[in-house]
Amino acid sequence: MVEEPPPPPPPEPEQEQEAAALRQEDFRQKGKVFVGNLPLWAGKPEITEFFRQFGPLEKVELVRGHDDPERNVGFCFLYYGGDDPEAAAGRAVEVDGVEFRGKSLTVRLDDGRKGRARAEERARWVEAGVAREARSPWHKGREDACREFRRVLESRPEDWQAVVSAFERIPKVVASLIDHLSISITRAC
Repeated sequence: MVEEPPPPPPPEPEQEQEAAALRQEDFRQKGKVFVGNLPLWAGKPEITEFFRQFGPLEKVELVRGHDDPERNVGFCFLYYGGDDPEAAAGRAVEVDGVEFRGKSLTVRLDDGRKGRARAEERARWVEAGVAREARSPWHKGREDACREFRRVLESRPEDWQAVVSAFERIPKVVASLIDHLSISITRAC
């Protein structure tokens, strides 16, 4: 009789926390920093000038508003480069709470939230496979119309009018954008 080894002991709570932190680290973008509570009138040159003291900046993504594209919405993302972008980002985070042009800044390292959300969505779509759920009613209508087009194309390829008609019933992105813009313009008037 062969004796089986005993099962491994359950992981310690501390080990689980470390594993969760490592999973979170997988999605972090090294050298990326979130900066919040910026003055609405602050521009890229001022922000770049202030944060360049911590290391070489590759890019500054200043998020602008939809209503007034000239004004920012109060936050941005910094991408440090150079030999050690993570160290530069760490130095930048040390100014969390410092006053900048009359406002107290919120400075945080990238937490990987966006990358994690993308990976989770991708995993859901891959896991769902063919029977996946449509992202919106528009996508569902488009998938149904594409399925009908394939059916007509495979069953009656010689009937070009039916093929063209089925193709024209597929909602196009440009058509939906035009509909969206005309609704927006109508509401604005």
